[in-house]
Amino acid sequence: MKENNKRNIDNLLSPSLFGLLGRYKTIIITLLILTITANALSISIPKIISSAIDSYTKGGFSVGLLITEFSVIAILIFVFTYLQKIVQVYASERVARDMRNEITAKISVQPYSYIEAEITDIVPETPAIKTFKLKPKGDIAFRAGQFMEMTIPGIGEAPFTPSSNHNVKDSLEFTVMA
Repeated sequence: MKENNKRNIDNLLSPSLFGLLGRYKTIIITLLILTITANALSISIPKIISSAIDSYTKGGFSVGLLITEFSVIAILIFVFTYLQKIVQVYASERVARDMRNEITAKISVQPYSYIEAEITDIVPETPAIKTFKLKPKGDIAFRAGQFMEMTIPGIGEAPFTPSSNHNVKDSLEFTVMA
């Protein structure tokens, strides 16, 4: 299972568009066939009109035949377009599900660490914004944009993004709006 998830994640990270869409080849081909068929039927409408004009000028015009041809083409266009929409919805739901599963698989193997820290200062930036300065009990590494789950025992926990410099390993700051 892990090997399969790793392969799927590697496919997502592949620079090739075909590498990403390869597993959806059947759905893509089905969409192409339905789209081309519906458009080809739409293109046939001017031919029907042209034939009706020609038969009218020759005196052999049949309203019933024209209505029948238009009705058949309209129904076929509706059916193929409707099927196309169904396949599109199925494809989008399947892609979304696969992406959720792959992201979950990737997140589930991420290393998590518990680091205790002491609040050394609380700086009121504005009446509603405060910066909490912490001194971790050990070096801490993070990248810009990463978040950390802060826990205060007995009170609760919440995710925050550090506002301090990620190159400074012996202190940590979080700016929070109250």
